[in-house]
Amino acid sequence: RKHYTNTVCFDEYECFSDRLSQNERITAGQAICSRLMFGLDHDKTLMWKNCTSGIIKSYYKDGFNTDSFVMDETAKFIVFNEDGSIGWELPCNVDVERHTQCYTV
Repeated sequence: RKHYTNTVCFDEYECFSDRLSQNERITAGQAICSRLMFGLDHDKTLMWKNCTSGIIKSYYKDGFNTDSFVMDETAKFIVFNEDGSIGWELPCNVDVERHTQCYTV
């Protein structure tokens, strides 16, 4: 993974890209970043943050250091527990068309 340091959020998170591939796992403290951050913060909350305005939207709270997050091939958000079981999930609310590296709405 390439680690990005040219973002506003880079000092708070391990920003490894500005995109997330299908089924790519991220763990606490990792995020995709640009002007925005999306990932698992150090408090194990799955969140989206506008790094300029500071506006935050939390999706899942009270996770564990061993949790990981993926967005699967159907664009569903999934947080996995350490044992691989699903701790939380949120299906996509629109139909998506799967492509090799991205999604189209």
